[in-house]
This record gives sequence, C-alpha cells and structure tokens, in this order.
Amino acid sequence: TFELYGETIEERDGRLVNSQGNLAGSAISLLDAVQYCINEMQLPSEQALAMASRVPAAYMKWDDQFGAFKPGYTSDICWLDDDWNCAGAWRAGQKL
Repeated sequence: TFELYGETIEERDGRLVNSQGNLAGSAISLLDAVQYCINEMQLPSEQALAMASRVPAAYMKWDDQFGAFKPGYTSDICWLDDDWNCAGAWRAGQKL
C-alpha cells in the first residue's frame, strides 16, 4: 500500500484501488506492457521496446544519458527470450 493525494492505495487483483475499492490505476509491469503490445496489439517488437526505453527517456529529456546503448549512457539491460520473458538482467554492467 501507499499514499496518493491523501488516499491509501493498494493492489487488488492486478489493479490499484483506493479504500472504497474505486480504481486508482494499473499495476502492470513494464515487461507485461511490452509483452501485451507485441502479443496482443501486434505492434512490431522494435516499436514496443522503444516505447519502454527510448521514448520515455526522450519525454523526460533524459535521452542524453538513458534509452540507448551508447558510450557514456546508463544502460540497465533485461535480456528477453523468444517469448518475451526476462532471461537475465544487468544493472550498471553487473549481472543480477
């Protein structure tokens, strides 16, 4: 649970709800969102992956340090298998 705008929010069945049970948001993970875009919406994988990396970095104006594999950029990596499941992860170059 956490507080948001003075309300207590908790996760129930994959949804975020307030104390009255009203919808307060989604509890989907970024990996779930990528999988949904590729598998259900049939978006090209390049587009779905950009939506999870380069696009938010650019929106936040952090694209000079995040969102791409370039020298000097911070790159935390999730290796995805053929079914778009996480098969390994690295943070700051160290395997987790």
